[in-house]
Amino acid sequence: MEKLLEEGSRQYLKGNLNKAIECFKKILESDPNHTRALFYLSIAYMDLSMFDKALEVLDKLIQIDSSHALAYKNRALVKYSLNMEKEAMSDYKKFVSLTSK
Repeated sequence: MEKLLEEGSRQYLKGNLNKAIECFKKILESDPNHTRALFYLSIAYMDLSMFDKALEVLDKLIQIDSSHALAYKNRALVKYSLNMEKEAMSDYKKFVSLTSK
């Protein structure tokens, strides 16, 4: 799985977002709770402006790891992009509280 994660990251950095998404999804087929694959997948979706999919992935990630600060930050950005300002602010406050400790 580490090789797939590295390949997905490499494809992402090259700008091959769809190939990166394929790699991250393959990891999640074997391990649906792989938090790094979920996080990277959400970023690729965000970069493609696929905010509904990014939100779905980030919701799952936060359900698995409620202390994942960057997931809250990114979910705030996604919610803001979806005109969910109040919910975005709530997530951003959670991000701040997790990083202020």
